[in-house]
Amino acid sequence: LVTTGSDVSINQLHSEQALNVAEGGKEYILAKTNRTFPNYSMQGGTINLGDGNFKVDTPAYLTVAVAIGNTSINVNSTSGFAATGRIVIDSEVMIYTSIVGNTFTVPAGATAAHTNGSAVYPVTTVSADPGVAGTTINVVSTTGFVIPGVIKIGSEYIYCSSTNTPLTTQFTGCIRGYKASTPTSQAVGRSVFQYPISSTGTVGN
Repeated sequence: LVTTGSDVSINQLHSEQALNVAEGGKEYILAKTNRTFPNYSMQGGTINLGDGNFKVDTPAYLTVAVAIGNTSINVNSTSGFAATGRIVIDSEVMIYTSIVGNTFTVPAGATAAHTNGSAVYPVTTVSADPGVAGTTINVVSTTGFVIPGVIKIGSEYIYCSSTNTPLTTQFTGCIRGYKASTPTSQAVGRSVFQYPISSTGTVGN
């Protein structure tokens, strides 16, 4: 009984420490001067902090640098991306037609160079104009987006609380004009962005 109680207390303490380490990781990566938006991935590495360590991730990152004209985009993982769709690297949006292993096929080729380790995020497009007050945003696909969360269309930030499961074509429960942005009509075909990062802290086992 005493041993069990001690184990529970140690695990709880480590959990609280790990949360603080993860928060420290987020603050570290956002303040790091050699990293600029949106390239915050640590490419799978870890950094020690106190009695633990943290690792900061983006949905994916390049494992091979991309040159202008390249049609193959190699990343660490394509998990969570739709079978076909769009990705954004730095500020370049690319249309991919297939995924083979951890490689996106981009028939049109890259129009800019991108360094190894650059973050790769999914992109979708608006499929119906929600107007300035619509709380449902219809898109081609919600696959790969972290919801509840904030999406960005043009200069408007929109907080969405859910998706219309099992559909993968609607963000629902949306608050327009989030972060003091201005609600506006969103034309069909406009790109929808989201740039999440995750920070994982580990202490003990």
